[in-house]
Amino acid sequence: LESRRTRVMDLIYSLTLTLTVWATVALVGLAHAPHELRTAVGRVRVIWPIVALSCIGVPLLAWATSRILGVPTLETWGILIIASASAGPLSLKVVDIADGDLPLAIGLVLILELANVVFIPLWPALLLPEGVGSPALDVGRSVVVLILLPLAASWALRACRPAIVARLVGPLRRGSTIGFVVAVILVLARGASIIPEVVGSGVAQVACVTLIVAMLAAALVVGQD
Repeated sequence: LESRRTRVMDLIYSLTLTLTVWATVALVGLAHAPHELRTAVGRVRVIWPIVALSCIGVPLLAWATSRILGVPTLETWGILIIASASAGPLSLKVVDIADGDLPLAIGLVLILELANVVFIPLWPALLLPEGVGSPALDVGRSVVVLILLPLAASWALRACRPAIVARLVGPLRRGSTIGFVVAVILVLARGASIIPEVVGSGVAQVACVTLIVAMLAAALVVGQD
């Protein structure tokens, strides 16, 4: 029964995540023309330092912190995979809620998701002797399904039916916000039982150190733009 409940929660989470990201990306496509996204990606003083921080700095920091704190090898492998998987699509909704620069966020997510195809399998192979291959193909597929398809569809709708764009923005924003809240609740409910184990193994401490340092470094990069 517990296994079935977990599978149902995972299915609901996957559907909620997909719909939330679709709605958020569609909002960007409806509100911003393609040239605005190209302009955002062209902000190299912000884009490339963040790419370097996300793909190189964060994984190395997480690995080094894990070694210093004596985190077991299996948990270190998991930490390294998560640290290498930068810019999850759900982060776009966080940017939307914070009234941030969504075109820049979309550009960053696209670049970082493509970089994940290389770096997710690379770091475990280099830093952990027993590192195994990672599903790089799945990462590439998520870029197409979660970002490129809804972005292209929203741009096509903006070009062909501009009159209905304004009517869609409100429902899409409300729907994506509700989906984000549901996704967070499901994650917390799914992982509540393993919190003591995570803290006891040192994983939580590594996550806190990595998150704080990465946020400070990113703020420094953005502040220089």
